[in-house]
Amino acid sequence: MNTLELKGSIIDTVAKVNDLALLDELNQLVHKFIKLKQDTDWWDELTPEQQKELQLAIDESDDETNLVSEEDANEMIQKWLSK
Repeated sequence: MNTLELKGSIIDTVAKVNDLALLDELNQLVHKFIKLKQDTDWWDELTPEQQKELQLAIDESDDETNLVSEEDANEMIQKWLSK
């Protein structure tokens, strides 16, 4: 489905709705969704400290010596849960 067909499908679907409250809610959701997608990069929403911590976690996960097998992870989880 190309862009024009997709827009037409959305318009057709919305045109079938007659409930004013539902249309109002849909209108608000669509506007919020579009604004969020156009204006927000989730990385920019993080504090500098959060960005630093996340980047550190990414860097650590790239180092294979930091990886834990599924079996070891499950054992650690069981120990933690039994505390």
